[in-house]
Amino acid sequence: MDNQDLLRCGAAQIAHRPFAGDALLNAHLDMIASAAQKGVGFLVFPECSLTGYPADLQQAAAMALPADDAQILQLAEASSEMVSVIGFVERGADDSLYNAMAWVFRGAVMAVHRKINLPTYGRLVEGEIFAPGTGTTRIHLPNGWQCGGLICADFWDPGLAYLSALARDAVLAVPFASTEEAVGDGFSNADGWMQILRNHALVYGMPVVASNWTGAFDDMRFWGGSAIVDSKGNIAACGGREPDLILADIALADTEAARRRLPTIRDLSPAILRAEIQGLMEHDYGDP
Repeated sequence: MDNQDLLRCGAAQIAHRPFAGDALLNAHLDMIASAAQKGVGFLVFPECSLTGYPADLQQAAAMALPADDAQILQLAEASSEMVSVIGFVERGADDSLYNAMAWVFRGAVMAVHRKINLPTYGRLVEGEIFAPGTGTTRIHLPNGWQCGGLICADFWDPGLAYLSALARDAVLAVPFASTEEAVGDGFSNADGWMQILRNHALVYGMPVVASNWTGAFDDMRFWGGSAIVDSKGNIAACGGREPDLILADIALADTEAARRRLPTIRDLSPAILRAEIQGLMEHDYGDP
């Protein structure tokens, strides 16, 4: 098995400490240094990892950074030959706020994905804070693997996961910010995340690197549980409730074998999907 076939992945599970000076920046630098020592080639931080996850519009506006902010470029420089995925509240050129993630490598920002699906239910108010992204995003890692990225609720949208599979992403970065209490009414975010991570990885033969926060958020608590899931839907590594660097190796040969064994991607039917969506759009079925 050559080096291009094997990718050491990391999920950087850090403690949520917004407005704490350089604490979050330093936590990133420490995780990047530790991951580099362990031979990690691809490292994913939580949703809004560099700024903190905002509770309201006022917090988001105070946290917001442009995509070329000096802190992001500092992390890009520190990442060196490792691709890191950094979450942040982005202030766009039009002054809109976005929930964004940046792939950084060799001192530069490779690409930015803006969250599309903004949850506004339970105790979640992202639709009142952020402008939505307009499409999915992917890059090529140094070893040639195509890497997609979906932020938190993007991953819960079956259509967006379908698009990642249709594009044949070889690995998917999923930064998220999940508290046990966010949805309410007895819903377990921890159980739900484990189910959907395994489901998407299994159905599409698409390994996932998912990173969550630990620590307090208002009167709620991030539960950790960052995970790396292989192309068979198995949890290759999983974090607890404390800060940690979660590591696992994934092999392209295993992904190719999984997609031959369960050829869901091969058999996707985008033409049928497109025709039926068009048909639904031409009829007035009312609000869902």
